[in-house]
Amino acid sequence: MVPVLEPPAVPRRSSLAAQPAPGLDSGASAQAPSSPVTAPPRAPYPSGRASQDRAQFWVRVTLFAVVLGLLIFAIALPIPGPRRDAAAVERRLGEVRLVLAEIRAVLADFRADHGIWPGQGRDGVGDPVLLADQLAFPTGRDGAVLAHPASGGRLERVRGPYRDGGVPANPVNGLASVRFLRADEPWPAEGDGRTGWLYRPATGEIRVNLPGRAFAAAPRFLDL
Repeated sequence: MVPVLEPPAVPRRSSLAAQPAPGLDSGASAQAPSSPVTAPPRAPYPSGRASQDRAQFWVRVTLFAVVLGLLIFAIALPIPGPRRDAAAVERRLGEVRLVLAEIRAVLADFRADHGIWPGQGRDGVGDPVLLADQLAFPTGRDGAVLAHPASGGRLERVRGPYRDGGVPANPVNGLASVRFLRADEPWPAEGDGRTGWLYRPATGEIRVNLPGRAFAAAPRFLDL
């Protein structure tokens, strides 16, 4: 008996796979799914912290302007009369001390170079004009003022000048004049302010010729 061969079974496709999805045609079903559309990023709203920092900044600027204005006002405000007068008196006393120390140092330098105090004319008599010239111009070994340092064909050692302008002015009365005292003449009991200075050329001592004192607690001008 001859066996009967049956044809192989053909696999059957599912009806669900063959059918397109509802609402889509065949062309649309073949396309890949599109990516989702995203909106552009929105600028962040200012935070409360930033607003607080700006407020603090303007507060600081305002405070700085107020303080600066108060300082300018305080500087421009005139000092009350008594305080202003006291400050002026103390400043004047300090200036007198400085100038007096300067002229004393100049006299000492002249003495160290020449062995005599400046301002002594012939026979030791005081000469105010000679004093100013000996301080303001070059001098020789004997203290004589040299109009031309090189004279007679030989060069002499020049000393000075010791101070430009000669004797400085008294800061209080503005006078550079000097009242000379003899070697045996006592110092006056009080200054009279008629000259800037009192000077004894025999000893080189110089004092301020002013009456009174700068203020109650200060020493007398004559005793500086």
